[in-house]
Amino acid sequence: TVIENQNIVIEFAPTSGDKVVQGEINPFRLSGTFTELSSAADAFWINDLLKALMDLKEAYHHELDIEFVVDQKDQFLLVQQRPISSLHASH
Repeated sequence: TVIENQNIVIEFAPTSGDKVVQGEINPFRLSGTFTELSSAADAFWINDLLKALMDLKEAYHHELDIEFVVDQKDQFLLVQQRPISSLHASH
């Protein structure tokens, strides 16, 4: 797998997705390169998530927006993926 060191943004919240969508909870945000996030990961699921993201990017050849859950055993599970239609710079 070829890993490009482009910025990755991971947003997550220790709650149901409904609460995030309804604006009741603001998710945590991690951003950085694959290498930065991988080396700084203190949650078991982050490295699995990063590998899955890189595998999906390589398979589909475009930037992705993915939704995932982490189960009670700290295992990452992919729920949905779709192409990102536009990228915006952070301010």
